Amino acid sequence: MISLLEDAADALERQVFFAQFSERYAQLREDRDAWAEIEQERRSESNATRDSST
Repeated sequence: MISLLEDAADALERQVFFAQFSERYAQLREDRDAWAEIEQERRSESNATRDSST
């Protein structure tokens, strides 16, 4: 019984986390300046992940 309750609590925590995450992400997308900053950061970091040894 305890395991069932722990599993339910974990599932609820994940559900709440991702609901809040999705809501904040949507808000961020609506903020043009903040979203442009994120896109710039992604572009600058994309070069850092390339393998330069080839």
